Amino acid sequence: MELHPREQLVRFMRRIYERGLTTTSGGNLSILDDAGNLWITPGGIDKGGLVPEDIVCVRPDGSREGRHQPSSEYPFHRSVYQLRPEVRAVMHAHPPLTVAFSIAGVRPDPALCPEFHAVCGDVGFAPYDVPGSEALGGKVGAAFAEGYDSVLLENHGVCVVGTSLGEAYGRLELLDFLCRAQNQAVRLGGVRDRSGAAAAACPRYRTPAAGAVPSAADPEEVEARRQLAAMTQRAWRQELFSSAVGVCALRLKDGSLLLPSASADRAAMTAEDFVRIPAGSRAGADGDLAELLRRVLALHPEVRAVFAAMPPQLTAYGLSGRPFDPRVIPESYILLRELPSFEIGTDPAATAALERTFSARYPVVRMANGWVLTGGATLHEAFDRLEVAEFSARAAIEAGTLGGMRPMSESQVADLIRAFRLPE
Repeated sequence: MELHPREQLVRFMRRIYERGLTTTSGGNLSILDDAGNLWITPGGIDKGGLVPEDIVCVRPDGSREGRHQPSSEYPFHRSVYQLRPEVRAVMHAHPPLTVAFSIAGVRPDPALCPEFHAVCGDVGFAPYDVPGSEALGGKVGAAFAEGYDSVLLENHGVCVVGTSLGEAYGRLELLDFLCRAQNQAVRLGGVRDRSGAAAAACPRYRTPAAGAVPSAADPEEVEARRQLAAMTQRAWRQELFSSAVGVCALRLKDGSLLLPSASADRAAMTAEDFVRIPAGSRAGADGDLAELLRRVLALHPEVRAVFAAMPPQLTAYGLSGRPFDPRVIPESYILLRELPSFEIGTDPAATAALERTFSARYPVVRMANGWVLTGGATLHEAFDRLEVAEFSARAAIEAGTLGGMRPMSESQVADLIRAFRLPE
């Protein structure tokens, strides 16, 4: 059952605030309902403590319902709805890295990662004007009228739109991931040049359709779905997944595979948001990530669970083209090993090489400018590797401001291999 607009706005504003994408006084959200009523967050009210009664309704005739005044940015919300009739949700916030791009006058480039571009599209730019003014409303509306779904506001922040608040939030959060990754890539030496064809060839994740069957009354599958939903939410909380991007897959004892719906909200994943692919059935076309995951799990029976993600720090390495050295601390090497990278799209043999390599010996692999895959015998083991990979990547980047990372030596690595009996 769909929530009332008041409850939807409170829920997503709370998520934005708790995610650190806006401040107590910053940001505003709105919904346009089928009757033409514009529901909007109030001005001057604590964004971290909104309740449904705080939401303001502006009727088509301009009359208002609510105990507060609407957000001062009401003019640009109204302008966007007038100029983009298909839009039903508008979201404005101040994520720190997105603000950094807006004050530098630099547009983030979602085309660097195909999955990011599919969600965010190209990013528009609205010149500065006084907040809350009709002039700003006109400039923001004009940017969206060009067809953008994500627009940077000069010296102000970002605004995104969608057919629902969930869709708009997915754009906002993933755009923040991109800004963080692109900024870190600059710290690593800059974003490398890649041809459009090579960048676009990195696989996208689409909901598996071929061979998908309803959940059976099978205790193993029921428990597996519960665990997958819980781990997906956990990956979102740890900022390894965004609400729109991230895959957690598990092979059942009969060889069938559970994969998530591409459109499901990773922050609120449920057991019903997974589809079952019977053993031997394809999960998609050859270029799809779902099919790649099915193939690697079929090739390597010792790997039962896989995470596929684009967290900001690891994505930064892909954008920069710099190799990531996992010899950060002992835990990093033990869990990640050498972490090979594959130029999917530039070499026809790269996908086959990745499929052969990803295994208990090489449980973490990267696709240049794309996904990182982590595997394990259990969901916990695969998740641990993803978490350690992102934490280690951040530590390595931050070490750059302190003079650079000094990786563990070959002899120290050899000691770890012997002490922990790591596969060679």
